[in-house]
Amino acid sequence: MIYLKTYQELLVNNKINLLSSTRKQGKFVSKIIHFVGGYKKTIHDVETDTIEEGEFVKFRCKDDRMILINKQNVLMVEVFKGDLDD
Repeated sequence: MIYLKTYQELLVNNKINLLSSTRKQGKFVSKIIHFVGGYKKTIHDVETDTIEEGEFVKFRCKDDRMILINKQNVLMVEVFKGDLDD
């Protein structure tokens, strides 16, 4: 059980890269999140190194905002390299 405890501590302290496919897009991405009911939200400058998943998806943006999204309400997420305006 010592190994499991150490692994959990590393996860909590963000020491393990879970190899999110979003990180392959670069340091910053834009996301279009499609919610249940047809609502869409575009979020620019998401720092890919800060994305954490659990009951909520949590991440920070370049302007230091922290965003939490309840995964139960999400149908799909589109991810684009950099900023959509580029």
